[in-house]
Amino acid sequence: MEARKVDIAASVAVVLGGVALTFIHYYGGSPGSPEGKFAALGFASPFIGAGLLAMVGALRGRPALMFAAGAALIPMSVNTISMVKARA
Repeated sequence: MEARKVDIAASVAVVLGGVALTFIHYYGGSPGSPEGKFAALGFASPFIGAGLLAMVGALRGRPALMFAAGAALIPMSVNTISMVKARA
């Protein structure tokens, strides 16, 4: 039972992190951008989707869904790190 609470808390944290990324991308973007809200949602939707998939896996007791959500986050985290400009 304790592990299930931790799983649910972790999935909620990923969903909230995705929502926070949406707001950061929207309010941190250039004003008057034609994409606006849709670009912010498109940027953060993979994180929100993976968090929701993990939440469903935790609530239903299906660890395979949680594994799929975690596996989907791995390439996204590598992509995020590769966009950081290296110092010369």
